[in-house]
Amino acid sequence: MTERELSAADDERDGEEHALPKVRLNKYLADHGVASRRACDELISEGRVRVNGRVVSDLGVKVDPAADEVQVDDDVLAVEPKVYFLLYKPKGVVCTNGVSHGRPRAIDLLKPRVQERVYCVGRLDEDSEGLIVVTNDGAFAQRISHPRHQVPKTYHLKVQGNIDGAAVERAQRGIHLAEGRTAGAKIKVLRRGATSSNLLVTLREGRNREIRRVFARLGHQVKSLVRVRIGTLTTTGLRRGGYRPLRKSEVRELLESSAQESAPPPGLVRRKQKQEQAERKRRAFEGKRRGVGLPQAGGGAEAPRAPRRKAAAKGGAPADRPPRAKDRPPRRPR
Repeated sequence: MTERELSAADDERDGEEHALPKVRLNKYLADHGVASRRACDELISEGRVRVNGRVVSDLGVKVDPAADEVQVDDDVLAVEPKVYFLLYKPKGVVCTNGVSHGRPRAIDLLKPRVQERVYCVGRLDEDSEGLIVVTNDGAFAQRISHPRHQVPKTYHLKVQGNIDGAAVERAQRGIHLAEGRTAGAKIKVLRRGATSSNLLVTLREGRNREIRRVFARLGHQVKSLVRVRIGTLTTTGLRRGGYRPLRKSEVRELLESSAQESAPPPGLVRRKQKQEQAERKRRAFEGKRRGVGLPQAGGGAEAPRAPRRKAAAKGGAPADRPPRAKDRPPRRPR
C-alpha cells in the first residue's frame, strides 16, 4: 500500500477533518514504543505493518493518529495517554525493548502496574546503575536525550588508583576516542585514596560507554558508576529497582531546560573547527591539482600564480638567470 493509496482512502471519508496533523508511520510506531525508527522501517519493509487493514510497504507513508488504525503483527496500536516515570535501574538490568537473551529489562520493572508501551530515554549499560527516564512520548524523549539540547547528567564514579590533577584536567578538556574527541566534562574529586578515587562527573553528551572509555584511556578503570542526576531529577526517595511518576512540573522543567539551547561544549567547537580546517586543506589541495590559485583572506579574486621560468636549453642555464658553475663548459687543460 503506497502513500497515494492511503490518500485516496482518506478522500473517501466524506472530507472528514482531523484535528491532529499526520505523522510518518515509523515515527508513529516509535512513539508507541514498538521499536526505534530504524527498526520500525525494517518492520514496514517486511510487511508486518497494516494501516486500516492494508499492508504498508512505502516508508514515506503518513498516518492520522486520530483516525487511522495501525497494526503490527495483528496487534492494534491504541492511542495511549502520555506517561513519564523516573526509574532507578539496578546493576545487571539492560535498557532495551528488544530481545534481552534472558537478562532482566528495565521496562519490566514497571510491570504489571504500567500497561502502556514504554521505553527508556537513552541508555545505561548493564554494569551501571542509577536514574533513567521511561516514557511513551517520543518527542519528549528526543528533546531531553539529544546532545544538542545539552541536558546535564551527573554520575558518581569510583575509579581504580589515585587519580592526579593532570588526568582530571585531560578528562575535562576531552579525550580522543575512536569516533572523535569527546566534548569534555565537569569533574569534582570527592576523595583520593591509594587504591581508588571517588568523583562526580557531569556530561552534556552521551556516547556509548563514554565515561568508562575515557577513564580507561587515562589508566583508571571504572569500578562502579551510578547516575545520580538528570537535569533537576535526583535519586531522592528512590531505591534500587524503584520508580515513580514524574510530576507535571518536572516534565515542564526538563522541556524548558532543553529548549534553551546553550553554547555548544568546547569539545564540539574544537571538533567543528578541525573539520573546517581539514575541508580548507582539501579544497586547497584540489585547487593546486587543477592549477587554480587560492582565494585571498578578504574574499577577493584568486591570486595569479607566478609565471614559470623558461625551460633551459639542454646542458645550458635558463634564460632568466646567470649561468651557474655546473652550467659552464669545462676548462681546457693547460
